Amino acid sequence: MLKLTNMTTHPTDKAKFDNDTGKLTDFLHRNGLDGFEIMQCGADETDWYPADAVMGVHMRYWPVCIDFLRGDVNALRQAFGTDDDWQQYYGAKTRDEFVSKYREGLRTAEDAGARYAVFHASHTSLSEIFTHTFGSDSGDVIDAFAALINDVLDGFTCDMTLLFENLWYPGITLLDESLALRMMEGIRHPHKGFMLDIGHMMITNPALGSYAEAAEYIMAVLCDRPAMLSYIKGIHLNGALTGEYLQAVIRGEGLRDIAGSFWERYANAYHHVLRIDAHMPFADASIQTILELVNPDYLVFELMSTDLPMLERYIAEQQKFCGL
Repeated sequence: MLKLTNMTTHPTDKAKFDNDTGKLTDFLHRNGLDGFEIMQCGADETDWYPADAVMGVHMRYWPVCIDFLRGDVNALRQAFGTDDDWQQYYGAKTRDEFVSKYREGLRTAEDAGARYAVFHASHTSLSEIFTHTFGSDSGDVIDAFAALINDVLDGFTCDMTLLFENLWYPGITLLDESLALRMMEGIRHPHKGFMLDIGHMMITNPALGSYAEAAEYIMAVLCDRPAMLSYIKGIHLNGALTGEYLQAVIRGEGLRDIAGSFWERYANAYHHVLRIDAHMPFADASIQTILELVNPDYLVFELMSTDLPMLERYIAEQQKFCGL
C-alpha cells in the first residue's frame, strides 16, 4: 500500500514549499509518504513535482455536466445564460473538443509518471446543490460519463489505472452496487476501479454524529456489496462530520442558490460545498477496520490545509488513527 497526500498544480500549494521543489522530497521523507496525488487545475505544472513522486493525478471536474455531454445547447443556455459562459466553463465548444481536452489531461498525467488517474462521475445543477432534490438519474449520468471516457480512450493508448470516485450527487455514489458494476462494465479499459472517498460517503448519511458511527456505516455499505468492493483500488481518507450543517441547508436555512450570473452562483455553490466536504482527518481508530477490509493499493491523505505546518499536523494525526 502506497501512502500519499494530495496536492494541486495551483500556485498556493507551491507557495507552501516556498516554490522550492527540493522541499517536496524532504516533506515526503519527513512524513513517511511515498508520493503525491496531484489535482489538475488551471495551467498544468505537474512537472514541478519531483521525478517519481507523482503516483496519481486527479482529473479536472465539471459538476454541471449532463447537458453538455448530451449536446443539449438549449438546456446549456438556460443553465448558464449565454453561450460564452458555458463554453468558458467547459473550455470547449463541442464534445470533440472536450474529448481532446480530457486526452490532453491524461497524456500530462502519464508524462508525469502517474500510475492512476481519478475521475468524478456525477452531475448536479447549482440549485440542487442546496436542495438535494435531484432531477438527474444516477444511471443516466453513469452511462453518459462512461460514453465520454470510452470516446477519450478510442484510439488513445493509456496504461494508467482509471479510478472513479464516489460523490453524494447523482452518478457514482457506491451506494448502489448494480450501478457501480454498470460503470465498470461500461468502461472499455482493462485497468479500472473505484477510489473510495471516505468523507464523501459520510456525506450520504447526514445523521452521522461521530467518526465511530461513520466507520460502522461505511463498513455496512462495503460488506453488503462484495462485488463492488473488489473494484476499490484506493482510498481518499478524510472526514466530514458536517451533517448538521447539511440538514439545515436542505431545510432551507443558511446558504441558498442566489440570483446573478452563472459565475456568481457557482462561487456561492462552491463555498457551500466546501462547508460540507470538510477534508478533516478521520479522527477515530475505527478507520483501521475499513483499511483492513479494502486493503487499498493507494491510501491518500486527502486533507485541506492553509499552510505546511497544518498539513503535517493533520497527516501525523491521520497516520496515528490509521495505526501507521
